[in-house]
Amino acid sequence: MDRVRLSAKRLLLLSVLLPALFLSYSVFSPSPVIETNADPQKVVSPGSRKLHIASDDEDSSEGIADIVKSARKQDSAVILTEVEANSSEDSEKDAGEKAPAKGESKAEALEKKVDSAGESDQGGSKKGQTDSSGDARSENSAAAKADAGKGDATAKTVSVPESVYLLRPKVSDWDAKRAAHIASNPGCNRTSQGKPRVMMVTGSNSKPCGEHGESDFLLLKFLKNKQDYARMHNLPIFYGLGAMNQHFPSFWVKIPLLRMLMLKYPEVEWFFWVDSDAMITDMAFEYPIHEYSSYTMVLSGFPDTLFKQRDWVAINTGIFFIRNCQDGLDFLDDWSTFGSSEAVRSQWGTVASQTLNGRADWPVDDQTALVLLLLGEGETPESKTKGVTPRKDKWLPRISIDWRTTLHGYWVSFIDKLEEIQSKQHNGQGNWEWPFTVHFVGCKLCTRESADYDPTVCNKGIHRAFAFAENQVLTEFGLHHANLSESAISLIQGE
Repeated sequence: MDRVRLSAKRLLLLSVLLPALFLSYSVFSPSPVIETNADPQKVVSPGSRKLHIASDDEDSSEGIADIVKSARKQDSAVILTEVEANSSEDSEKDAGEKAPAKGESKAEALEKKVDSAGESDQGGSKKGQTDSSGDARSENSAAAKADAGKGDATAKTVSVPESVYLLRPKVSDWDAKRAAHIASNPGCNRTSQGKPRVMMVTGSNSKPCGEHGESDFLLLKFLKNKQDYARMHNLPIFYGLGAMNQHFPSFWVKIPLLRMLMLKYPEVEWFFWVDSDAMITDMAFEYPIHEYSSYTMVLSGFPDTLFKQRDWVAINTGIFFIRNCQDGLDFLDDWSTFGSSEAVRSQWGTVASQTLNGRADWPVDDQTALVLLLLGEGETPESKTKGVTPRKDKWLPRISIDWRTTLHGYWVSFIDKLEEIQSKQHNGQGNWEWPFTVHFVGCKLCTRESADYDPTVCNKGIHRAFAFAENQVLTEFGLHHANLSESAISLIQGE
């Protein structure tokens, strides 16, 4: 039989159903299962290892169950719940996701800027691609950061809200607690190859998405893609459905989720957040996160575009790494203050429209909030108090903006070049010649009415990116998608 054709949809479902059990738990035995409807009072530290987490105003002898119970009394529990304020979430999506009346949408701005920015920054990256240290990877970032304050003197004076911390319990000695845990479980924070443990984290809407299940099927493809990558690199994966904290809907949900996972899994060194609409397209590439031990966060972006042009889409928070440490918790706390309520998000949106290039006055999202913080526009009355380190000065040196790898690859730049890319020798470098990820920003699978692109174009691109990535998995079995635009799978000729 020269050619075997299989039903792609059946193969996809079969390949997901059995491994899907993997998504409910960490591969770090004997870590417990985290259920999305778990009783917070039953959540304990990994396995039978009781880990005590002290908060600022709580006795260190309390366990995590006691701390969560106390947090519930403060009406800001770190637990997994469904979004209770659906009307509030929907209204925010209407306000925050539709293209603004003035200024550009994220997708429009990216389409105009990312190619030129990528070309100019790639020129620098090619000169230093042999560099392997974290400092070398961030040399352009460091140079651009030196210019970060140049525009501050001319920035408009705006009114900013006071900080409201809604993430509880407040933890102040996490580094010591983690160190004690690792000391009592030697090697638990390292893989068998001696590399730092990494957990992939992603998630999607808790409700059915799209008409006639179309978007849900696309999300299934995104999920299988991440699952394939996680299996190939021996990564645990956590998939969230719903909100961790009702104060943080929509794209803000990642902050309380990541914070919860940090406290739950002290053996994990780094958490790898990947948006639901991002496809991993270099399945062989393993991000050199071990080179960034001096940083708290690593994300994709163009430093010159951020610090010199003050562009609100110069970085992307859809795919990033965050380190499990006290700084990581503190950073999430600071980041969360931009999105703690609808009123606060609106106030910071006004700040963004007055201080950033091309951004309209609509509620701030997590990405714009980080831009404000890095440019020094995210200071609050508290952070301006004498003797308090400004948030910009605290976090700018601890965040690495990676412009050399395609940690975030803008889908429009790559989707029509996949056959050409596939014909090249695959070196697993995650660079601009073979992108690590292709991120479908602007397609908005669950809010098609506010999408920046024609759904038909988005759908075609997603199917093509999936086939491109899956070919790197199927080749192990002598199979492939001969045509990236078709779902059919066939034998590779000569196999």
